[in-house]
Amino acid sequence: TEIACLLIEHSIDLSPFSANALACLPSLGENGRWHISSEEILKRRDLRSSCRIFSVDPAGCQDIDDAMHAKVLPNNDVEIGVHIADVTHFLKQKSALDKEAAKRATTFYLVDRRFDMLPSLLSSDLCSLHGQTDRLAVSVIWTLSADLKTVKSTWYGRTVIHNTNAMTYEQAHNILHDLDPDGPNPKPLPPLTAGGPVDVKSIGGLKRDLSILTKFTRMLRKRRDTIGGAVDLSSGDRGSEMKFVLGHDGKPTKVTPKKELEIHNTIAELMILANSFVAETIYKSFKDSALLRIHGIANADNFEELEILFKARGLEFDGNSNRTLAKSLEDAKSKGDGSLKDSLFQSLATRAMLEAQYICTGAHESGAFSHYGLGIELYTHFTSPIRRYADVIVHRLLIASLFEEDMKEETTALKDVRKISIPDSNAVSVLHQKGEDQEIDSDDDEDNDG
Repeated sequence: TEIACLLIEHSIDLSPFSANALACLPSLGENGRWHISSEEILKRRDLRSSCRIFSVDPAGCQDIDDAMHAKVLPNNDVEIGVHIADVTHFLKQKSALDKEAAKRATTFYLVDRRFDMLPSLLSSDLCSLHGQTDRLAVSVIWTLSADLKTVKSTWYGRTVIHNTNAMTYEQAHNILHDLDPDGPNPKPLPPLTAGGPVDVKSIGGLKRDLSILTKFTRMLRKRRDTIGGAVDLSSGDRGSEMKFVLGHDGKPTKVTPKKELEIHNTIAELMILANSFVAETIYKSFKDSALLRIHGIANADNFEELEILFKARGLEFDGNSNRTLAKSLEDAKSKGDGSLKDSLFQSLATRAMLEAQYICTGAHESGAFSHYGLGIELYTHFTSPIRRYADVIVHRLLIASLFEEDMKEETTALKDVRKISIPDSNAVSVLHQKGEDQEIDSDDDEDNDG
């Protein structure tokens, strides 16, 4: 078929998982369900009763990588946590399944289907942080001052969590704006997907938590803009992100621009923060073996077409640094009329950018590890291990840096970092390409979590 030819053309592996790889999957109980053992719980920090943890994803999402929580502590400090699926608990290093996952490198998403990096038992079930379900996670927890301006401490480690609500972006948005989270005509969704009914009793608490996260991430974004010079290439509801609506036969019936909600940016900023903190931690422990995500400085000559367009609109353009480029784009946006012409600036700026890359710090000659687009000195991918093998490597590095008793076993992963071929631009974004049943979002690689 045309789809099969397209996948072969782009070297996407269509072969089923081997018997040896499937033999690595955990055994299920007599009732066909898997349970966390009491022995495993004792090895971890148990957050099931102490934190109201929730997730926010596209409707119908099956592979839920990330969840979060926020709460005010008795001394008025604020605790915020990001909890990521503990894929490495199930994906044992150098096992047959690990080798096949490394070869696939990422989950590939098409309009009507996806090709998973991991077998569905893991990607859509045991690893996925489903609502009202206990799951294993690797967590980053910050203790912040009451005004959210100072990080007092950071904790990393393996945890057991309970996702109280697997919400959609629309549900979270509605809760923040005192609207019915499920809307007037909620669509029925399959089990084990994001977007189930929100318990009315939990709405008040969820609004408080989401409000804390919204306030905090607004500050984070402002800091990245003013200090780091982050370049905003989003275009709101007139941008290049598209939503495909599928008919009953699975074929696209309509393509519409995706409307950007503030909650999208809230979740994105949390993931960016977690990725940057983990990057600093693994680089500090493994100066020559850390896996980082870098984005080089764009060549000024690449902006020639964009500069011509700016001048034609009577606008000043400066692309000498990420900070000046960000200011030029923001000025153009503020002086625009909201037409499709305004989104052309972001589109041309995106084309002028260099592609982001994964690098092993010891093999990168320049020693420059910053991320130009995000305005961050050290960055990596930690938050999507269900669908990116790079994140699996980073999880192993993080665990190796935290637990001395695991150091001997886990650091063997470091020897393999330089050997693994991970696509520079096929690692999908943390926000939008998580798999949906009826509405599928198109996505650019670098727009959300770099």
